[in-house]
Amino acid sequence: MSGTRAPDRSHRVAALCPVRSLFRDEADLAVVLPPFREPRLELGPVLSRRPQYLATSQRHAFAGREALETEELTGPPLVEVVAPAPDHWHAAQTPTRTPSGAPVSRGPPAGTLQEGLSLVAADRGVTSLCHPATRYGPRAPESALGLVWHGAR
Repeated sequence: MSGTRAPDRSHRVAALCPVRSLFRDEADLAVVLPPFREPRLELGPVLSRRPQYLATSQRHAFAGREALETEELTGPPLVEVVAPAPDHWHAAQTPTRTPSGAPVSRGPPAGTLQEGLSLVAADRGVTSLCHPATRYGPRAPESALGLVWHGAR
């Protein structure tokens, strides 16, 4: 992107699928949760790395925990992100297995962050959030945000 002019427009895009705006030529670049491998797009630098937290209802057994291991995600249903995004991205955001291969329980689907948090508040599942989104709840593995743009531009 060096040598190119800064975008002269900005707008809010769907948090669960920011690249849709790139494909529709509604945006020049987007902030995404890696990993992101799309042949027509380039993933630039990581902008920040932050701890991830697990959003739970106050009634959930994990609610009072300081931290948890990824292997513990075999118990509670994980809210499933439903967004038009590549399979590898879905696998990273709502994994079906822990690193050791144990199955992760599938929770109800959510198309927006607000829907996901409503499901969590209703004690229907748990979901991960990056540190800027919350300061409460048990810590999970790290989260990152990176820039992505059309490779041909």
